[in-house]
Amino acid sequence: HVPHIGGPLDSAQSLGRLGRSASVPNLLEALCDTDGWVRYYAVRALGEIRSPESIDALARMLREDTAVHVRVAAADALGSVGGPRVVSILAPFVESEDRDVAGAALLSLGVIGHPDALGPILEALKADDAVSVIRAFTYFSLLANIAEDRHHIRRREAHEAAGERPQPGSLERSFERLEKA
Repeated sequence: HVPHIGGPLDSAQSLGRLGRSASVPNLLEALCDTDGWVRYYAVRALGEIRSPESIDALARMLREDTAVHVRVAAADALGSVGGPRVVSILAPFVESEDRDVAGAALLSLGVIGHPDALGPILEALKADDAVSVIRAFTYFSLLANIAEDRHHIRRREAHEAAGERPQPGSLERSFERLEKA
């Protein structure tokens, strides 16, 4: 089924692009549409607006919608809204039998970054996954260090090319502060 131009699907997408809280009542109404794609775009738009008044409706969509893509979008949208209340809504879905929903809930908990989100994230981490996660963070840390080194080298070369004295790097400043303390 392809919705016609100017129909509810276009309306939901357009309201989301406006990104205004004045659109929230219309988007909440669109969550009741029979077309799963209309509900999907309404959920996404609510996530972009980040309106706390949409939390209950998004939680209901995550719990009850029959379309998986809508449930995944609801988890994403809740993550965009954020806050400790959303953490408690998302936490049970980390153990969802639907891997897409569980993955979206985990990612959203990570996006929220609230301390209460750490428990559900760690509980979802299986022992077999722990080594992979630690390895990934180690590689990420190494890559970040390499990128920072390249940045400092480029910055020093730019100062030297301009005939200026290179600025001290962050480590050099830290050591100077330690000596003064």
